[in-house]
Amino acid sequence: MTDYTNAAQQRVLKVLKALSGHDLYGLTISQLAVMLDSNPAQIAKDLANLEMQGLAEKEGERWRHGKAVLEMYRLFANGLKTTLESTLETALQIIKRG
Repeated sequence: MTDYTNAAQQRVLKVLKALSGHDLYGLTISQLAVMLDSNPAQIAKDLANLEMQGLAEKEGERWRHGKAVLEMYRLFANGLKTTLESTLETALQIIKRG
């Protein structure tokens, strides 16, 4: 089976995941480097790429998820709400039928 993975892309995704749960105060490049056992210079490059796509944003020296990630959360929540409403409607129809 062909291996389509790429170490640099995997590292960027790890940085994105590491920001999870830190959206209020963010993390510094040094904190991310320690968390991911990586070089701070590499982390800075990864964050620059994430920032370019709106997936990370910097405030002072701290980084957190960007607006694009928050928009993905919102879209997921809307899809989940729609699914739950549809399921509830179906359940109520079944109950009414007896």
